[in-house]
Amino acid sequence: MNDLFLREKPVKVLLCLKKSEMEWYLQKLSKEAGLTYVYLLKIIPKLKELNLIEINKKGKKQIITLTEKGTELASLLDDVVKKQHDQTSERKEEQ
Repeated sequence: MNDLFLREKPVKVLLCLKKSEMEWYLQKLSKEAGLTYVYLLKIIPKLKELNLIEINKKGKKQIITLTEKGTELASLLDDVVKKQHDQTSERKEEQ
């Protein structure tokens, strides 16, 4: 699990999915997260296996949503990313 969430790209996916007001399908998610569609296809099964996402079909599209566990993890990761950004900004101001 560590090798998945200490990487930037899977974190981007979870943070995008955290924007629950949007309906996320694979192509839209890959574009928003700045990932290739092929890369996204590789990590989606891992996220599903960890019970972090659900995949529901709507016509021909697969709609991806976070599970409760995924939502909790995405919130924690969002806090970490914000803190890291704040610390980086503080260091730049000190210089």
